Amino acid sequence: MSINPPRYAAGPMDSVGRPQRALAIYLQELRVRAGAGTWFVLALMFGIISLIVVLVSFETPPSQLALSIYFAPFGSPAFPLLILIVTTSVGSGALAEDLGNRSITLYLSRPIHLSDYLAAKGAAVGSYVALASIGPGVVGVIVVAALGVIPGGLAVSAIGAFFAVGFVTTVFFTGLALALSALTNKALYAGVGIFGSTLAAETAARVIGAITGNHDIVYVAPFYDVQAAASGAFQANTNLLTNPLGSALLLAGAGLLLLVVVWVRMTRVEVVGE
Repeated sequence: MSINPPRYAAGPMDSVGRPQRALAIYLQELRVRAGAGTWFVLALMFGIISLIVVLVSFETPPSQLALSIYFAPFGSPAFPLLILIVTTSVGSGALAEDLGNRSITLYLSRPIHLSDYLAAKGAAVGSYVALASIGPGVVGVIVVAALGVIPGGLAVSAIGAFFAVGFVTTVFFTGLALALSALTNKALYAGVGIFGSTLAAETAARVIGAITGNHDIVYVAPFYDVQAAASGAFQANTNLLTNPLGSALLLAGAGLLLLVVVWVRMTRVEVVGE
């Protein structure tokens, strides 16, 4: 009989693939950002924008029903304000909180690629921004189509236009939120930056453009570009000064450029704990 203590060996650990790791970060980020305030603003946006879509459908005579009537939500002050609130609430802490509490060192010191981490974070923020920018209009169109107010062909075209405008809106504001969140370790500072920089660019571009008569400066205004892109997607006749396609490309390009800034910033994060 042996008097030596028994020896125990740990069993082999299964390796988790990169998609599963990224998915875990994505789902965690969705849960963290799913606060009462976020859902309240989303519910408010669905209520207001969907109502606008329904009302213009009922108020327009059947003979005048056209894709252009669904430009109405983008001309409402509710759309830019609520999109900005959603972006700020879900995006300000996406990276700033991890930088502030140093949990970023735990993420990047493990076998998690920086690209997976940023893709998951961006997808989570983008999911909420897309839900806000695309969802309400699509829901409104589906409601009036189900009630037989508009023909199916018009409904499909309107849904496609809402997706197109919502896509470029999502790319830009997701990039903006992550870029400013990556520059600080305080979610509050990032939130102020998102809100302040957007309003400052919007106001300054419109004022300077009006004073100088230089229409090109208006491209700097994000929500003006969203309106211009929407006017093209919905074939609406407006007095907007920018080219719809140019505004859409600028929004998408600026969003992608901001994501590159995020990548460069995060590659310089020290992953060794203090």
